[in-house]
Amino acid sequence: MSVRLDLMSDSAANTGTPFGWLRKAAGRVSWAARKFGYYCLPPAVYDSVRFPGRMILPRMFQPTERGRLRTALRQRFGTPLPPSPPPLPAFTAPPPPPAPVPEGGGHHPSPPPPPQIDPEAANAYYLYQSYHALPERHEADIESKLARLREVMGGVRYDRVRLYREVARLERMIGRDTKAALYLLRCMRLTGGDRWGDLPWVRATLEANRFPAEAEAAWAMYGPAADRDAECGRILRAARDRWLQPPALADEYAIWDDRRGDARPRVSVLMTLYNGANKLAHFLSALQLQTLNRRGEMELVIVDSNSPMDEYAAFQQAALTFPIPTLFARTKNRETIQTAWNRAIPLARAPYISLLGVDEAIVPGALERLAGVLDAEPHTDWAQGSILTTEADKFGNQASDIMTYDKTGYANDLVYLETCYLGPVGAMHRKAMHDRVGYFDNTFRGAGDTEYKNRVLPGLTVTTVPDLLGLYVNFPEERTTQSPTAELEDGRAWYLHRTPAGVRYAFDGRPVEDLERQLVRCLWYRKSYLQKMSTDFALAEAVAAVLRERAPDSPVLAAFGPGIAAVAAAYRGLDEFPGVRPDVWTAHARGQKDAVLAALADHKRLGRLPAEIDYCYVNDNINEQHHWLW
Repeated sequence: MSVRLDLMSDSAANTGTPFGWLRKAAGRVSWAARKFGYYCLPPAVYDSVRFPGRMILPRMFQPTERGRLRTALRQRFGTPLPPSPPPLPAFTAPPPPPAPVPEGGGHHPSPPPPPQIDPEAANAYYLYQSYHALPERHEADIESKLARLREVMGGVRYDRVRLYREVARLERMIGRDTKAALYLLRCMRLTGGDRWGDLPWVRATLEANRFPAEAEAAWAMYGPAADRDAECGRILRAARDRWLQPPALADEYAIWDDRRGDARPRVSVLMTLYNGANKLAHFLSALQLQTLNRRGEMELVIVDSNSPMDEYAAFQQAALTFPIPTLFARTKNRETIQTAWNRAIPLARAPYISLLGVDEAIVPGALERLAGVLDAEPHTDWAQGSILTTEADKFGNQASDIMTYDKTGYANDLVYLETCYLGPVGAMHRKAMHDRVGYFDNTFRGAGDTEYKNRVLPGLTVTTVPDLLGLYVNFPEERTTQSPTAELEDGRAWYLHRTPAGVRYAFDGRPVEDLERQLVRCLWYRKSYLQKMSTDFALAEAVAAVLRERAPDSPVLAAFGPGIAAVAAAYRGLDEFPGVRPDVWTAHARGQKDAVLAALADHKRLGRLPAEIDYCYVNDNINEQHHWLW
């Protein structure tokens, strides 16, 4: 009997024997029969004693149970995950090397210490292990798992592609397809293409959820490789041509209250309103202190985009020591902020314009300072200063300073690396500028400001003054520009301009030396809101591609090009690890880091960059923008 049991045990382990395949087939039939009864029979019939209160609807038609069935099918018939390895040892420094043994000492040398495990790679592995096995039995489980992923995301710097694809899968399971598409687009961006064939689904999802332009941009950037360049360039040129003329907007206003009189002001402040009634009094109280207003050289144009709040009543009740000549116009329909700007520009009567939101402000002498710059420099289109961000309560009382957008050292080409270097707050521009470079794109909901800057920047002359002139007031509420919608729109507002076609659009007609300077700038620059230095190897690759077309013999390209390609490839490798084993991850991470260090050493020897330059994966733009979970 013991021999028979041993034989049966061996056959069960070896599916190649008759006993093995028969047992395996019987197990599958039994499993399928149990699942069939569980999912296809009404719960009242299948389990009336344990669950008498369940609905009679078969589980096959219950969304949560369908998710469990899909999970069970993957676990039963899909490729199994590799077994979890034993826990890794604690991260300790390797022991010091043994002291050299004198000749003839008679002692055998100690064996070399074991290779040290890369702490960051091991940490990424442990974080992965902490969430991948969490249950997904119903929607509450999935929401809990997503919450866990948001918690660990702050500590994840490696293998993010796996994490984003996992989040996209979970978001699809609970019906949030637009968010799932957003995370799949991140994966395409980090890996440089549609590695998993997700683009057709992403495109259809975006089109079905009122993001047709974003779907078109995604297809242009990640679709067939042979068509990418032409499609990206076509979209950029079409946007430029479309918005050169002011859009036709119907003069349909629910309220038109013009209190400006006959004066011809020097500066027009244009403000858009939506859900801002509780902030309007604070805004007007600050704006009335402008020195130009006190001299009668300023006017205010307010466009209320059919807000659900009563901003007009708040405007009428505002008690100002220095009244502001104001036009208050309320539209009959809800419109985007870009449409509101396009409405306000023709209504301005002054030659200079300053754009503000109800949660923004400027110092009392800002308009006079900026108008003086435009008066003294006829060739300048846009004058601006730096900006301070503060935390405030719902009444606008400032609680604490958060950060400064320091625009010292401004250059137009810095905006392609960090868009906040150019902005409307604490700034002023010529009204006539719009007839030359264009108007705002009405189709944007959250990223229109970014798109406008990238689109018109090639034709813009900017002067930056070394003064703090603007103020962002962070009220305790969400901002439209900080949302999944804004990130999706950034595909065509920001990332489309970072392709080779976007670089050509920006540098068309400019000397090769400008491209060479931009290539080097990508390797060591400061974001306006940070003190540390950053790199941007994704944009550097695009600039190098265009420079290779225009000047294949460029000495700057020959010196920096190979290192840029090596670092960009290494960063892609750090975002996508092979397998799920910590020993593999450690070796993989070490190889990518060594490639980065080798490129850094080569670039330092060239002497074109500061001595303190450092290439650090976490300080690259791919880790400083769009890395969090919504």
